Amino acid sequence: MHSDKGLSLWPLASGSNGNALLVSSGTTTILIDDGISTKRLSASLGSAGKSLNDIAAVFITHEHHDHVSGLPVLRKRTPSPFHASAGTAGALPHEFDIKRVAPGKTIDVGNLRIEPFRTPHDAEESFGYLIEDKEGKKALVATDVGHVNGHLLERLEGCGIVMIEANHDLEMLMDGRYPEMLKERIRGPLGHLSNDEAADVALEATKKGAKHVILAHMSADNNHPELALSTVMRTLKAAGQEKVMVKAAPRGMPGEKIALE
Repeated sequence: MHSDKGLSLWPLASGSNGNALLVSSGTTTILIDDGISTKRLSASLGSAGKSLNDIAAVFITHEHHDHVSGLPVLRKRTPSPFHASAGTAGALPHEFDIKRVAPGKTIDVGNLRIEPFRTPHDAEESFGYLIEDKEGKKALVATDVGHVNGHLLERLEGCGIVMIEANHDLEMLMDGRYPEMLKERIRGPLGHLSNDEAADVALEATKKGAKHVILAHMSADNNHPELALSTVMRTLKAAGQEKVMVKAAPRGMPGEKIALE
């Protein structure tokens, strides 16, 4: 079995056309969301010397299609347990046999301890995840976040890696082609975070010890990676917090593996 040194996050896909994230420490690998094909997931794992059999558990943030479309095939290819909130589990087909997890209650999987927390989004019961390995290294994953709340902010302390949504540039969204109702949903309290809001989270995370920030779930229509990165870096620079590494997770392909060693 392939062993990873340190705690690592590897975005395989990020955006409204599919989301999947691998989190690894030592010989333990978990998958957060599976909105891509199993063939694509297998190929990505293979490039890292892993296989579907190496996935110890799957954690689901919420039931929207771009986060769960790969689950029907994946459940036939791996005996790994699926975990989600009661609300998410209730919104998915019963044959998925979801293990229900509750906010604030930790789950141990191999070298990893996972704590779910509530995120504000227009889903049944959306979760983010705080992950800690046996060496005390921590990472936080929060995408599809309508607004930043205390559940998220209080969990940033000591997180070396923070993966946060940077869905849209507000000006691009408001000047774009989307219907007004959709624009209001996206920018509303149960929608998605803007680049400016992501920048505020990145700054707070950096003050609390983050070494890496991954910008995730970017809109193809209302954002550009360069724009999101420049917005976040401008905020960090103004506060004298430029040492943190900031990356944008690509939409249609695996991104860079980010590790704490």
